[in-house]
Amino acid sequence: KYDANGKISWIDVKVASKLAIGGPCKYELKEDCGVDDNWVFQHVTPNVAKIYGKDVAIVLGKAVLWAAFDTDVSSEIPIRICSCIRLQYQKSTANKNTILPTGENPVKKCPIFAFQNGSTARLSESEYGNRELTKTVMLERQNSRKRTLKKMKESYDNNNCGNGYSSDGDGDDDDDDYE
Repeated sequence: KYDANGKISWIDVKVASKLAIGGPCKYELKEDCGVDDNWVFQHVTPNVAKIYGKDVAIVLGKAVLWAAFDTDVSSEIPIRICSCIRLQYQKSTANKNTILPTGENPVKKCPIFAFQNGSTARLSESEYGNRELTKTVMLERQNSRKRTLKKMKESYDNNNCGNGYSSDGDGDDDDDDYE
């Protein structure tokens, strides 16, 4: 769900990241894997492209292609679909100079890290984000600390502490009653 400016709300990203087994990620075709985005939507997710469009088909197709080559996950895909994807990949890369060894996954799974930026979310491939994001996060943490300290001071002042009144009731400004 996006707001009017096309930004994702933090709460939506937080919930989605908790639902994603292993955390949020994206899938990228490895360099010199012998196929491209067009191949993915034509051979892996053509029916998705018909209904949801090319962009969605490419995103989902890379995940399915990765799963078809991952030994742990491929058992979750119907054998007919998995075999068809692998066979199409072998046919498509047979006459091309690919650096990948036979059977190696042509897709890499990249973790994505989410950071809160006010009420919206920022996504980064780095655990520490980019420099701009790091500055934003650090400023938000600094502002949060300032707000916390201000609230603590207000609470302290509202309890008549530090205004000539003692907190332990004996007239001096130390807390010796608690020692």
